[in-house]
Amino acid sequence: GSIVIFYRSEDKHGYTVIGVLEDYIESDDPDEIALYVGKRTVYTYDDIENLCKKKVLCLLFRQAFLLPKAVKLDDPIGKKIYNKAPQSIVSIGKDKAPWIQKMIDQ
Repeated sequence: GSIVIFYRSEDKHGYTVIGVLEDYIESDDPDEIALYVGKRTVYTYDDIENLCKKKVLCLLFRQAFLLPKAVKLDDPIGKKIYNKAPQSIVSIGKDKAPWIQKMIDQ
């Protein structure tokens, strides 16, 4: 039930999608990961095998909201949601929920 926010670094350079975490596993077994994600992935089995050279955190989520425009990285940094650009998964406190609501309301 945790909220996940996705940052698109390749093209949009901003947060574009809000989702809700359904479940997760951590594994280095490509067969387990492939079975777990089923058709809910953009990765091929070969991609999964390459990723599984070390433990992989695999998240299943559902898209809850597509933001009407990308929220740029300087917005959460300027609002002290976090201090620097996230390099991976970053947890923010529940007190930051109004920032998420403002993204939806824009």
